[in-house]
Amino acid sequence: MARGSSVGARKERHWSRFADEYRQKGLYVVGAETVQAMVEVLSAERELGDVLEFGCGPGHFSVLLAARASSLTCTDLSDEMLAAARQHLGSFPNVTVQKADCMDCGFAPECFDTVVVVNVIHVVEQPSLAIAESYRVLRPGGRLIAMDVTSVGMSWLERSKLGLRYLRTLGAPPKHGDSSLSPQRLCEWVESVGFRVDRAEMLDSPTGCVYLTATRSGSPA
Repeated sequence: MARGSSVGARKERHWSRFADEYRQKGLYVVGAETVQAMVEVLSAERELGDVLEFGCGPGHFSVLLAARASSLTCTDLSDEMLAAARQHLGSFPNVTVQKADCMDCGFAPECFDTVVVVNVIHVVEQPSLAIAESYRVLRPGGRLIAMDVTSVGMSWLERSKLGLRYLRTLGAPPKHGDSSLSPQRLCEWVESVGFRVDRAEMLDSPTGCVYLTATRSGSPA
């Protein structure tokens, strides 16, 4: 097996273990108030057009996107996560669920209006590749919506409690993960591939959460 295939299989096994209880585990780790803040900011988005979601997991945020999109393509590395997403999103005729890697997704250039990446950037090996891939598949004038839980802005005690809840629930985090993703760092990565940042801030929530929207350069066709 090639190294890339081996790494991909290892990532898939890691996340597949949590497919059945991912929502409950996430609520325990980051807290219901933080999840609600994420839901509210996504719910405020409108007219998303053709949407690509990287790292959809079991599809709980995808439901919000499906109701606001012309079409929604949900992707993940884990077959178990994708199976849960298909079940969760079965009532939406505009949704397609398929396997893809956010760092090399295989979609044609300039075929989506919006790319959504929630709780993905801080766990992938090379965030810059995921951001560059988002830029590549967006049409000119298309938008990136990125949101990630982070320890930025939390006290030492709060960070320690967050880390302990994560260990108890999800085990050791990926070695390449970045638990201290800041709006500034995310802006730098996004701008480096050609995006124009429209909004970058921390959500008002007990657990830190970065929220960013950016526009791909060029004018809509």
